[in-house]
Amino acid sequence: MIRFIKVLILCLIALPPLSAQDFGIAVQDQVFAPLINPAAMGVGNSAGVAYINRVSKEQGFLNDYDLLFSLGNLAYSYGNSYGTETHLLASGFPLAHGTYGGISYQWIENMPGNLGLSFLTRPTDFLSLAIKGVDLNHEASAEVGIGLRPLIFNSTTASRFTLSGEARFQKSKWQGISLGAFVEPLDGFNIFSDYNFEREVFHLGVRLSFSYLEVGSTMDASGEQRWEEGIFQAAASFKKQRSIVEPSQNQAIEYDLANVILDAPVAGYSTLFPEEGVRTLSDFILDMEKIKRDSTAKAVIFKNQGFRTNFANLLEVEEVLLDVKESGKELYFYYDSINNLPYSLVASVADEVYLNPAGAVYLQGFSVTSFYLKDFFEKWGIKIHNFQSHDYKTAYNILSESQMTEKEREALQYVYDGLQSQMTRMIEEGRKEKLSETAQSLIDRGPFIYASKALEMGLVDTLSYEDEFNTIMREQGLNVVKASLFQDSMEYDWDDTEKPIIAVIYATGGINRGEGKAGSSIGSDSMIQAIRNARRNPLVKGIILRVNSGGGSSLASDLIAHEIALCRSGDNPKPVVVSMGGAAASGGYYISAPASKIVASPVTITGSIGVITIIPDISGLMEKYSIAVDTVKTAEHGDTGQILKSMTPEEEEQIKEYVAALYDQFVSLVGEYREMSYEEVHDVAQGRIWTGEQAKERGLVDYNGGLTTAFEVIRELIQTDKDFRLIEIVPGRRPGFMERLVTDPFLSSIKSETPMPEDLENILKLYKSLRKYRNGEGLYLMPYTTEELGVFSKDES
Repeated sequence: MIRFIKVLILCLIALPPLSAQDFGIAVQDQVFAPLINPAAMGVGNSAGVAYINRVSKEQGFLNDYDLLFSLGNLAYSYGNSYGTETHLLASGFPLAHGTYGGISYQWIENMPGNLGLSFLTRPTDFLSLAIKGVDLNHEASAEVGIGLRPLIFNSTTASRFTLSGEARFQKSKWQGISLGAFVEPLDGFNIFSDYNFEREVFHLGVRLSFSYLEVGSTMDASGEQRWEEGIFQAAASFKKQRSIVEPSQNQAIEYDLANVILDAPVAGYSTLFPEEGVRTLSDFILDMEKIKRDSTAKAVIFKNQGFRTNFANLLEVEEVLLDVKESGKELYFYYDSINNLPYSLVASVADEVYLNPAGAVYLQGFSVTSFYLKDFFEKWGIKIHNFQSHDYKTAYNILSESQMTEKEREALQYVYDGLQSQMTRMIEEGRKEKLSETAQSLIDRGPFIYASKALEMGLVDTLSYEDEFNTIMREQGLNVVKASLFQDSMEYDWDDTEKPIIAVIYATGGINRGEGKAGSSIGSDSMIQAIRNARRNPLVKGIILRVNSGGGSSLASDLIAHEIALCRSGDNPKPVVVSMGGAAASGGYYISAPASKIVASPVTITGSIGVITIIPDISGLMEKYSIAVDTVKTAEHGDTGQILKSMTPEEEEQIKEYVAALYDQFVSLVGEYREMSYEEVHDVAQGRIWTGEQAKERGLVDYNGGLTTAFEVIRELIQTDKDFRLIEIVPGRRPGFMERLVTDPFLSSIKSETPMPEDLENILKLYKSLRKYRNGEGLYLMPYTTEELGVFSKDES
């Protein structure tokens, strides 16, 4: 094999080259695309640098060369032909899925420049069409091209054999029809040829690829001077290619990008704190899919990756990593210290867990500790009227109660039991016989499980410092490459326009009327517009609504739910699958109920079907400080809800009636779309929260799973076995960089050296929540956030 490669390389250098390959305008989309067809740069394979040199068999390398620099969508080429300099600027970009446009401008010293426009479309995965306009500002001409892949029936051979055809239209007539072929019989060994019928010129070329490098030569095999001239070309690609040299099978990818996993792709998230490793859940899924397909990767290493996200996302990460593990990759984890939820994930999937000898495993299960302000308020003459549809609707009990009620305790304990069962399952399934006793008993002995104790209990496999861990990996023969430096692989398959489009719409944050803030709050106006646009777009075949919300305004929730219902029965109907994230409760469940199907993680916090509203009364405070209050009104109840006066019994009854009516509306809507009777919904409603697993048992959701499960369900509903293309939509106003940095509590917490005390943080969150809603408005609001419930991993390990 080595001898064969040496012979090929010698032949490539000695072969008599010609001019740069100028055929295959519908086919070539890699490093040389800027010179062949700028529109093909939009495919995304063209980033790199290249060198092209005319070569003669007798004279060797001639003074006729080009240097090409491509950033992907923008490229510059410098050419020098026997002292005459040529410059080319080219750009290519996607116009629509599978369709690309390009523009170029070439100029030679002391001569006017030439403008070029090009277009490329791939309507199917076996057909490519291209047109390139040349010298459009002078003597315009056009080239048209076609590419065919006849072996498309076999996915492994489809990209290895491509036919091409081209013709030029100039001076009102067609000229120079040519036919060509591109063949890759072995990884990295490419043969290509072209015959021009008008000029009777035959070109033959060979190219060798070595992962990120390639060398090749094209020859003129016609006329009296056949095999005497041609070109030599060499390129370095920013994308990993199929290689003729057998790659190392002992590569380990150190995945250093998952310190923070966001649910929705917030604008600018990937560049805000790049050193922290901020990814979305969908990013992470795609990253792991690439690693899984990489035949050179034997293992994946995680060092101190915090996996700061909600418990539901961690379960999806678990599923994805187990899939990677089943593909034959080994998973190694190293931590200085590790916390509750991230440890559950690591224990579930790791082949081996390494811990710093001075570190600890902080296991403590789940808990919530809240303050209750009723007695404190009463001392100041303040009363909070807490109108609840049912006793389980406890969102504002901290303001209206002296202590935790029995109903609140009952609901919390039941949900926590469900969450704890998932946590113990993850630890026991992953660690199996390594544990010294049951996972629950080990958790009960937490939270401060120091390193040597964690080793004794079987929670970790080895105690080592990071440098010692690195040595152990090297001794296993692993060549470690950081994922942040790991280049994408070349995409060989044609991404056709026929793929069905699925719109993934993110509903994240509290629900309120008007415009939301992208990735932080759900505004009814912006969310409705996003759903309506997807419903009316004929190219969109289905919608996945990713809900991560504890609810909010009852009116805003109903407006959004109505728009989702129109996807089932209105104009342009199409399936909607709800994928529930960390929480989809109260208003979050209300907007989910009309969907075609609902998918929830086993640990999603959902349910909370109920209504609440609060009205503060500070008349006692006014009286305490001898502050007079008086009113002018034109209606008997014109001052209802005014915090400066006490409520009358009649006003209280009116509000209770209002809350009851909203509850009936909530239960009726769920009953209609979940095909349950009023009584069946009421039995599982009354404001009570459930885990996703408990909700499935009660008919509130259809499947337990995450985004990947939602993709499978939508595929069944649109009845396709094709791969589909995802369009991610985050409705709402997009704040600028400084606003995100200063005001976004999640992103700012990433960098916080002195985090805010948790109780104070909760008070501020409560104030911000109350400020969004009108006084006395009925709210579909869950009692706790995922952070308050302890099902959000936010502390650094």
